[in-house]
Amino acid sequence: MPGFYKRDHGILSEPVLIVENVVKKFGGKTVLENISPSIEKGIVYSLLGPNGAGKTTLLSIIGWYTIGAIGMMFLYGGFNWGR
Repeated sequence: MPGFYKRDHGILSEPVLIVENVVKKFGGKTVLENISPSIEKGIVYSLLGPNGAGKTTLLSIIGWYTIGAIGMMFLYGGFNWGR
């Protein structure tokens, strides 16, 4: 659910992107299970993990390159997609 999050310097900021409980399966293999990142404006993020961890899959879902994921996404506070 969109909301405000307290950062270390005490300022409340609203995330630009919230992804909630994303699940993605390819065949019978679960690649992402209940992933829920939120992205704030002005902060640099990185995704780290071994090959096959789902980094590219998550970015593909956020960028609408991969379909068939379960979860919700809010962009700038508005409901963008959900299943």
